[in-house]
Amino acid sequence: MLRVLEIHCGDFTTGGIEQYIVNLFRNAGANDIIIDVFTPYKVDYDGRKDDISYLTQHGGRIFEGELAVRKFPYFSAVRDMFPIYRSVVRCIKNSGATYDAVHIGAAGGIFLAIAAAAAARCHVPNICVHAHSANNPAGNKLYQQAKIVLTKRAITRRATKRFACSNAAGVSVFGDKVPFTVQNNGIDIKRFAFDGRIREEQRRLLGLENSFVIGHIGRFTAQKNHELLINIFAEVRKTEETAVLLLIGTGDLQQQIQARVDSLGLSEYVRFLGSTNEPEKFYQAMDVFCLPSLFEGLPFVAVEAQCSGLPVVCSTAVTKEAAVVPGLFARAHDVQVYAGLILDKKALISERRDRSADVKAAGYDMEDCAARVFLEMELTGGRDNE
Repeated sequence: MLRVLEIHCGDFTTGGIEQYIVNLFRNAGANDIIIDVFTPYKVDYDGRKDDISYLTQHGGRIFEGELAVRKFPYFSAVRDMFPIYRSVVRCIKNSGATYDAVHIGAAGGIFLAIAAAAAARCHVPNICVHAHSANNPAGNKLYQQAKIVLTKRAITRRATKRFACSNAAGVSVFGDKVPFTVQNNGIDIKRFAFDGRIREEQRRLLGLENSFVIGHIGRFTAQKNHELLINIFAEVRKTEETAVLLLIGTGDLQQQIQARVDSLGLSEYVRFLGSTNEPEKFYQAMDVFCLPSLFEGLPFVAVEAQCSGLPVVCSTAVTKEAAVVPGLFARAHDVQVYAGLILDKKALISERRDRSADVKAAGYDMEDCAARVFLEMELTGGRDNE
Protein backbone atom coordinates (compact mmCIF):
# COMPACT_ATOMS: atom_id res chain seq x y z
CA MET A 1 0.00 0.00 0.00
CA LEU A 2 1.45 3.36 -1.11
CA ARG A 3 0.93 6.38 1.16
CA VAL A 4 0.91 9.77 -0.61
CA LEU A 5 0.65 13.31 0.69
CA GLU A 6 -1.09 15.67 -1.71
CA ILE A 7 0.16 19.23 -1.09
CA HIS A 8 -2.25 21.87 -2.38
CA CYS A 9 -1.79 25.63 -2.76
CA GLY A 10 -5.28 26.88 -1.89
CA ASP A 11 -8.24 26.63 0.47
CA PHE A 12 -9.64 23.53 -1.26
CA THR A 13 -12.72 25.31 -2.54
CA THR A 14 -14.21 24.61 -5.99
CA GLY A 15 -11.75 24.91 -8.87
CA GLY A 16 -9.83 22.97 -11.50
CA ILE A 17 -6.81 22.00 -9.38
CA GLU A 18 -9.07 21.03 -6.50
CA GLN A 19 -11.14 18.87 -8.83
CA TYR A 20 -7.99 17.15 -10.03
CA ILE A 21 -7.08 16.30 -6.41
CA VAL A 22 -10.59 14.97 -5.80
CA ASN A 23 -10.35 12.82 -8.92
CA LEU A 24 -7.03 11.43 -7.73
CA PHE A 25 -8.18 10.34 -4.31
CA ARG A 26 -11.46 8.96 -5.66
CA ASN A 27 -9.34 6.62 -7.79
CA ALA A 28 -6.68 5.90 -5.17
CA GLY A 29 -8.26 2.78 -3.66
CA ALA A 30 -8.26 0.90 -6.95
CA ASN A 31 -4.50 1.49 -7.12
CA ASP A 32 -3.75 0.42 -3.49
CA ILE A 33 -2.97 3.99 -2.45
CA ILE A 34 -4.01 6.07 0.55
CA ILE A 35 -3.91 9.84 0.07
CA ASP A 36 -3.69 12.54 2.72
CA VAL A 37 -4.26 16.15 1.65
CA PHE A 38 -2.45 19.16 3.10
CA THR A 39 -2.77 22.88 2.40
CA PRO A 40 -1.02 25.64 4.37
CA TYR A 41 -4.24 27.64 4.04
CA LYS A 42 -7.52 27.40 5.93
CA VAL A 43 -9.76 24.78 4.30
CA ASP A 44 -13.17 25.62 2.87
CA TYR A 45 -14.95 22.66 4.45
CA ASP A 46 -18.40 23.78 3.30
CA GLY A 47 -17.36 23.91 -0.35
CA ARG A 48 -15.90 20.37 -0.29
CA LYS A 49 -17.96 18.68 2.42
CA ASP A 50 -18.88 15.56 0.44
CA ASP A 51 -15.42 15.15 -1.07
CA ILE A 52 -13.65 15.49 2.28
CA SER A 53 -16.09 12.98 3.77
CA TYR A 54 -15.23 10.53 0.99
CA LEU A 55 -11.51 11.04 1.59
CA THR A 56 -11.72 10.33 5.31
CA GLN A 57 -14.02 7.34 4.85
CA HIS A 58 -11.36 5.73 2.66
CA GLY A 59 -8.47 6.13 5.05
CA GLY A 60 -7.22 9.57 4.03
CA ARG A 61 -6.89 12.67 6.17
CA ILE A 62 -6.96 16.38 5.48
CA PHE A 63 -4.53 18.76 7.19
CA GLU A 64 -4.68 22.54 7.09
CA GLY A 65 -2.44 25.42 8.08
CA GLU A 66 -3.27 28.83 9.47
CA LEU A 67 -2.77 31.05 6.41
CA ALA A 68 -5.62 32.87 4.71
CA VAL A 69 -5.95 32.92 0.94
CA ARG A 70 -5.29 36.51 -0.18
CA LYS A 71 -6.98 38.56 -2.86
CA PHE A 72 -4.03 38.15 -5.23
CA PRO A 73 -3.34 34.39 -5.06
CA TYR A 74 -0.48 34.40 -7.59
CA PHE A 75 1.61 36.44 -5.15
CA SER A 76 0.52 34.59 -2.01
CA ALA A 77 3.34 32.06 -2.32
CA VAL A 78 5.93 34.85 -2.56
CA ARG A 79 4.55 36.72 0.45
CA ASP A 80 4.02 33.57 2.52
CA MET A 81 6.98 31.46 1.36
CA PHE A 82 8.57 30.95 4.79
CA PRO A 83 5.29 30.12 6.59
CA ILE A 84 4.43 27.73 3.73
CA TYR A 85 7.81 26.00 4.02
CA ARG A 86 7.50 25.63 7.79
CA SER A 87 3.91 24.37 7.63
CA VAL A 88 4.75 21.67 5.06
CA VAL A 89 7.68 20.44 7.17
CA ARG A 90 5.54 20.47 10.29
CA CYS A 91 2.74 18.54 8.58
CA ILE A 92 5.03 15.78 7.30
CA LYS A 93 6.84 15.42 10.61
CA ASN A 94 3.70 15.45 12.74
CA SER A 95 1.43 13.40 10.49
CA GLY A 96 2.42 10.08 12.07
CA ALA A 97 2.79 8.61 8.58
CA THR A 98 5.79 7.61 6.51
CA TYR A 99 5.04 8.98 3.06
CA ASP A 100 6.25 7.13 -0.01
CA ALA A 101 5.61 10.19 -2.16
CA VAL A 102 4.35 13.75 -2.15
CA HIS A 103 2.39 15.14 -5.06
CA ILE A 104 2.44 18.95 -5.22
CA GLY A 105 -0.15 20.67 -7.40
CA ALA A 106 -0.06 24.37 -8.20
CA ALA A 107 -0.58 26.91 -10.95
CA GLY A 108 2.88 28.42 -10.52
CA GLY A 109 6.41 27.26 -9.85
CA ILE A 110 7.01 29.25 -6.66
CA PHE A 111 4.70 27.11 -4.54
CA LEU A 112 6.04 23.96 -6.23
CA ALA A 113 9.61 24.92 -5.36
CA ILE A 114 8.82 25.81 -1.73
CA ALA A 115 6.84 22.63 -1.07
CA ALA A 116 9.41 20.45 -2.87
CA ALA A 117 12.20 21.91 -0.73
CA ALA A 118 10.22 21.18 2.42
CA ALA A 119 9.52 17.59 1.34
CA ALA A 120 13.20 17.08 0.53
CA ARG A 121 14.16 18.27 4.00
CA CYS A 122 11.85 15.58 5.39
CA HIS A 123 13.52 12.93 3.19
CA VAL A 124 10.40 11.91 1.25
CA PRO A 125 11.76 9.56 -1.46
CA ASN A 126 9.43 10.61 -4.31
CA ILE A 127 8.72 14.30 -4.84
CA CYS A 128 6.33 14.84 -7.74
CA VAL A 129 5.60 18.42 -8.80
CA HIS A 130 2.65 19.17 -11.07
CA ALA A 131 2.14 22.41 -13.04
CA HIS A 132 -1.50 23.24 -13.68
CA SER A 133 -1.54 26.60 -15.48
CA ALA A 134 0.20 28.54 -18.23
CA ASN A 135 1.44 32.11 -17.86
CA ASN A 136 -0.85 35.11 -17.97
CA PRO A 137 0.11 36.83 -21.26
CA ALA A 138 -0.92 40.17 -19.77
CA GLY A 139 1.28 39.64 -16.74
CA ASN A 140 4.71 41.06 -16.07
CA LYS A 141 7.09 39.29 -18.48
CA LEU A 142 10.17 40.11 -16.42
CA TYR A 143 8.53 38.67 -13.32
CA GLN A 144 7.53 35.53 -15.19
CA GLN A 145 11.02 34.95 -16.56
CA ALA A 146 12.62 35.62 -13.17
CA LYS A 147 10.18 33.18 -11.57
CA ILE A 148 11.14 30.41 -14.02
CA VAL A 149 14.85 31.03 -13.50
CA LEU A 150 14.55 31.04 -9.71
CA THR A 151 12.17 28.13 -9.33
CA LYS A 152 13.34 25.84 -12.14
CA ARG A 153 16.66 25.07 -10.48
CA ALA A 154 15.02 24.47 -7.10
CA ILE A 155 12.45 22.13 -8.64
CA THR A 156 15.05 20.32 -10.75
CA ARG A 157 17.28 19.70 -7.74
CA ARG A 158 14.54 18.30 -5.52
CA ALA A 159 11.82 16.80 -7.70
CA THR A 160 11.97 13.16 -8.71
CA LYS A 161 9.18 13.77 -11.22
CA ARG A 162 7.85 16.84 -13.02
CA PHE A 163 4.30 16.75 -14.40
CA ALA A 164 2.21 19.29 -16.32
CA CYS A 165 -1.41 19.30 -17.44
CA SER A 166 -0.29 20.51 -20.89
CA ASN A 167 2.89 21.36 -22.73
CA ALA A 168 2.15 25.09 -22.34
CA ALA A 169 1.78 24.71 -18.56
CA GLY A 170 5.03 22.74 -18.35
CA VAL A 171 7.03 25.31 -20.30
CA SER A 172 5.43 28.11 -18.28
CA VAL A 173 6.57 26.63 -14.97
CA PHE A 174 9.69 24.60 -15.80
CA GLY A 175 11.00 26.36 -18.91
CA ASP A 176 11.69 24.75 -22.28
CA LYS A 177 15.03 23.15 -21.37
CA VAL A 178 13.90 20.90 -18.50
CA PRO A 179 12.08 17.60 -19.22
CA PHE A 180 8.62 17.01 -17.84
CA THR A 181 5.76 14.57 -18.44
CA VAL A 182 2.34 15.73 -19.61
CA GLN A 183 -0.31 14.12 -17.41
CA ASN A 184 -3.78 14.73 -18.79
CA ASN A 185 -6.46 16.33 -16.63
CA GLY A 186 -8.70 13.29 -16.59
CA ILE A 187 -12.42 13.37 -15.82
CA ASP A 188 -15.07 10.90 -14.73
CA ILE A 189 -16.40 10.10 -18.18
CA LYS A 190 -19.47 8.28 -16.87
CA ARG A 191 -20.49 11.31 -14.84
CA PHE A 192 -20.29 13.68 -17.82
CA ALA A 193 -21.72 11.42 -20.52
CA PHE A 194 -24.63 12.93 -22.46
CA ASP A 195 -28.12 11.94 -21.34
CA GLY A 196 -31.05 13.24 -23.38
CA ARG A 197 -33.52 12.62 -20.55
CA ILE A 198 -31.52 14.75 -18.11
CA ARG A 199 -31.15 17.44 -20.77
CA GLU A 200 -34.89 17.74 -21.22
CA GLU A 201 -35.49 17.75 -17.46
CA GLN A 202 -32.90 20.44 -16.76
CA ARG A 203 -34.05 22.71 -19.57
CA ARG A 204 -37.61 22.38 -18.30
CA LEU A 205 -36.60 23.18 -14.71
CA LEU A 206 -34.68 26.24 -15.89
CA GLY A 207 -37.41 27.34 -18.29
CA LEU A 208 -35.12 27.00 -21.31
CA GLU A 209 -37.10 24.65 -23.56
CA ASN A 210 -37.15 27.11 -26.47
CA SER A 211 -33.83 28.88 -25.82
CA PHE A 212 -30.41 28.76 -27.42
CA VAL A 213 -28.29 28.27 -24.31
CA ILE A 214 -24.70 29.44 -24.04
CA GLY A 215 -22.91 28.44 -20.87
CA HIS A 216 -19.81 29.08 -18.81
CA ILE A 217 -18.49 27.48 -15.61
CA GLY A 218 -15.71 29.28 -13.77
CA ARG A 219 -14.82 31.65 -10.98
CA PHE A 220 -15.42 35.35 -11.47
CA THR A 221 -11.75 36.29 -11.74
CA ALA A 222 -9.76 38.28 -14.28
CA GLN A 223 -8.35 35.03 -15.73
CA LYS A 224 -11.77 33.81 -16.86
CA ASN A 225 -12.46 37.05 -18.77
CA HIS A 226 -16.19 37.36 -18.08
CA GLU A 227 -16.26 40.90 -19.44
CA LEU A 228 -15.37 39.62 -22.90
CA LEU A 229 -17.89 36.82 -22.48
CA ILE A 230 -20.66 39.36 -21.89
CA ASN A 231 -19.63 41.30 -24.99
CA ILE A 232 -19.66 38.07 -27.01
CA PHE A 233 -23.13 37.25 -25.74
CA ALA A 234 -24.37 40.74 -26.62
CA GLU A 235 -23.11 40.17 -30.17
CA VAL A 236 -24.87 36.78 -30.38
CA ARG A 237 -28.13 38.36 -29.21
CA LYS A 238 -28.09 40.66 -32.24
CA THR A 239 -28.70 37.61 -34.42
CA GLU A 240 -30.27 35.04 -32.10
CA GLU A 241 -33.13 36.45 -30.01
CA THR A 242 -33.63 33.19 -28.07
CA ALA A 243 -30.06 33.24 -26.72
CA VAL A 244 -29.62 32.87 -22.95
CA LEU A 245 -26.33 32.88 -21.03
CA LEU A 246 -25.80 30.70 -17.94
CA LEU A 247 -22.96 31.72 -15.63
CA ILE A 248 -22.03 29.13 -13.00
CA GLY A 249 -19.53 30.21 -10.36
CA THR A 250 -18.77 32.85 -7.78
CA GLY A 251 -15.90 35.26 -7.21
CA ASP A 252 -14.67 38.75 -6.45
CA LEU A 253 -15.66 40.18 -9.84
CA GLN A 254 -19.26 38.95 -9.89
CA GLN A 255 -20.81 42.28 -8.93
CA GLN A 256 -18.74 44.07 -11.56
CA ILE A 257 -19.95 41.65 -14.24
CA GLN A 258 -23.55 41.96 -13.07
CA ALA A 259 -23.26 45.73 -13.43
CA ARG A 260 -21.92 45.29 -16.96
CA VAL A 261 -24.86 43.02 -17.83
CA ASP A 262 -27.31 45.61 -16.46
CA SER A 263 -25.67 48.44 -18.43
CA LEU A 264 -26.14 46.50 -21.67
CA GLY A 265 -29.79 45.75 -20.94
CA LEU A 266 -29.15 41.99 -20.83
CA SER A 267 -30.32 41.19 -17.29
CA GLU A 268 -33.35 39.25 -18.55
CA TYR A 269 -31.14 36.93 -20.60
CA VAL A 270 -28.12 36.34 -18.33
CA ARG A 271 -28.53 33.98 -15.37
CA PHE A 272 -26.08 34.06 -12.44
CA LEU A 273 -26.53 30.60 -10.92
CA GLY A 274 -23.81 30.54 -8.26
CA SER A 275 -21.51 27.62 -7.56
CA THR A 276 -22.53 23.98 -8.00
CA ASN A 277 -21.37 20.50 -7.11
CA GLU A 278 -23.28 19.10 -10.08
CA PRO A 279 -21.86 20.81 -13.19
CA GLU A 280 -22.81 17.79 -15.30
CA LYS A 281 -26.48 18.78 -15.13
CA PHE A 282 -25.78 22.23 -16.49
CA TYR A 283 -23.68 20.91 -19.37
CA GLN A 284 -26.70 18.85 -20.41
CA ALA A 285 -28.88 21.95 -20.51
CA MET A 286 -26.42 24.02 -22.57
CA ASP A 287 -26.12 24.17 -26.38
CA VAL A 288 -22.64 25.77 -26.56
CA PHE A 289 -19.91 26.23 -23.96
CA CYS A 290 -17.81 29.41 -24.17
CA LEU A 291 -14.44 29.83 -22.43
CA PRO A 292 -12.70 33.13 -23.30
CA SER A 293 -9.96 32.80 -20.64
CA LEU A 294 -6.88 35.01 -20.73
CA PHE A 295 -4.70 32.02 -19.80
CA GLU A 296 -5.18 28.36 -18.88
CA GLY A 297 -3.28 25.13 -18.48
CA LEU A 298 -5.69 22.55 -19.80
CA PRO A 299 -9.15 23.37 -18.40
CA PHE A 300 -11.28 20.56 -17.01
CA VAL A 301 -14.45 22.30 -18.12
CA ALA A 302 -13.48 22.08 -21.79
CA VAL A 303 -12.98 18.31 -21.53
CA GLU A 304 -16.12 17.78 -19.44
CA ALA A 305 -18.23 19.76 -21.92
CA GLN A 306 -16.98 17.76 -24.89
CA CYS A 307 -17.60 14.50 -23.03
CA SER A 308 -21.26 15.52 -22.81
CA GLY A 309 -21.33 16.20 -26.54
CA LEU A 310 -21.31 19.97 -26.00
CA PRO A 311 -19.49 22.18 -28.54
CA VAL A 312 -16.77 24.37 -27.00
CA VAL A 313 -15.68 27.80 -28.28
CA CYS A 314 -12.69 29.11 -26.37
CA SER A 315 -9.86 31.62 -26.54
CA THR A 316 -6.60 31.03 -28.35
CA ALA A 317 -5.00 30.98 -24.88
CA VAL A 318 -6.53 27.53 -24.36
CA THR A 319 -4.08 24.96 -25.66
CA LYS A 320 -5.00 22.89 -28.72
CA GLU A 321 -4.52 19.82 -26.53
CA ALA A 322 -7.99 20.60 -25.15
CA ALA A 323 -9.50 19.56 -28.51
CA VAL A 324 -10.31 16.01 -27.44
CA VAL A 325 -13.42 15.36 -29.56
CA PRO A 326 -13.30 15.97 -33.33
CA GLY A 327 -15.67 18.70 -34.49
CA LEU A 328 -16.59 20.00 -31.03
CA PHE A 329 -13.72 22.40 -30.35
CA ALA A 330 -12.98 25.83 -31.83
CA ARG A 331 -10.86 28.82 -30.82
CA ALA A 332 -11.43 32.52 -31.41
CA HIS A 333 -9.61 35.81 -30.92
CA ASP A 334 -12.23 38.59 -31.11
CA VAL A 335 -15.90 39.19 -30.40
CA GLN A 336 -17.16 38.78 -33.97
CA VAL A 337 -15.29 35.50 -34.51
CA TYR A 338 -16.53 34.14 -31.19
CA ALA A 339 -20.13 35.06 -32.01
CA GLY A 340 -19.92 33.57 -35.48
CA LEU A 341 -18.53 30.27 -34.22
CA ILE A 342 -21.14 30.07 -31.44
CA LEU A 343 -23.98 30.67 -33.88
CA ASP A 344 -22.54 28.05 -36.26
CA LYS A 345 -22.64 25.46 -33.45
CA LYS A 346 -26.42 25.77 -33.29
CA ALA A 347 -26.54 23.38 -36.24
CA LEU A 348 -25.03 20.64 -34.05
CA ILE A 349 -27.84 20.58 -31.47
CA SER A 350 -29.85 17.90 -33.27
CA GLU A 351 -26.71 15.73 -33.64
CA ARG A 352 -25.71 15.81 -29.98
CA ARG A 353 -24.71 12.47 -28.46
CA ASP A 354 -22.53 10.90 -25.81
CA ARG A 355 -18.83 11.42 -26.59
CA SER A 356 -17.33 9.70 -23.54
CA ALA A 357 -15.74 7.01 -25.73
CA ASP A 358 -13.91 9.71 -27.69
CA VAL A 359 -12.69 11.32 -24.46
CA LYS A 360 -11.41 7.97 -23.19
CA ALA A 361 -9.68 7.26 -26.52
CA ALA A 362 -7.98 10.67 -26.29
CA GLY A 363 -6.51 9.71 -22.89
CA TYR A 364 -8.73 11.77 -20.56
CA ASP A 365 -10.53 9.04 -18.61
CA MET A 366 -9.63 9.76 -14.97
CA GLU A 367 -9.26 6.09 -14.06
CA ASP A 368 -6.53 5.74 -16.67
CA CYS A 369 -4.96 9.13 -15.86
CA ALA A 370 -4.81 8.42 -12.13
CA ALA A 371 -3.23 5.02 -12.71
CA ARG A 372 -0.48 6.65 -14.80
CA VAL A 373 0.23 9.30 -12.16
CA PHE A 374 0.32 6.74 -9.35
CA LEU A 375 2.64 4.52 -11.36
CA GLU A 376 5.04 7.44 -11.79
CA MET A 377 4.88 8.11 -8.04
CA GLU A 378 5.98 4.56 -7.32
CA LEU A 379 9.02 4.73 -9.59
CA THR A 380 12.08 5.24 -7.39
CA GLY A 381 15.72 4.92 -8.25
CA GLY A 382 16.43 8.19 -9.98
CA ARG A 383 15.17 11.61 -10.95
CA ASP A 384 13.98 12.84 -14.30
CA ASN A 385 16.92 13.74 -16.50
CA GLU A 386 18.13 17.23 -15.70
